[in-house]
Amino acid sequence: MKVAIQQCAEQNQAWEDQSASLDSEQVSEWSEEVERWERDSSEPNPFESRSTSVSLINLRYSINSCILDLSQADIRLRLAQEDAQDLTKLSPPPGSNMSASYMIHMGLELEESL
Repeated sequence: MKVAIQQCAEQNQAWEDQSASLDSEQVSEWSEEVERWERDSSEPNPFESRSTSVSLINLRYSINSCILDLSQADIRLRLAQEDAQDLTKLSPPPGSNMSASYMIHMGLELEESL
């Protein structure tokens, strides 16, 4: 029981310290959500994430799915079209005769060879 009382005090102090570093309106709003959820568990759980962030794995899967729908020729055509647009807007770096699509192509070739 002594340990529980000590840990309760430590947790309360940690809560106070953390709350002091946050916007008081947000802390109050979140505290109300917790109290509502504790009274009625059918309310949204404030401890669960509400963000809809995309994980790197899901993003990579999405990109790969899009790429797999395209043939290598389609990808090269799109890159060549982008290069043509870039040439009208920008001048290549001095001493460089490689386009962006060629560098990407070489990177993909290198990746495949590993």
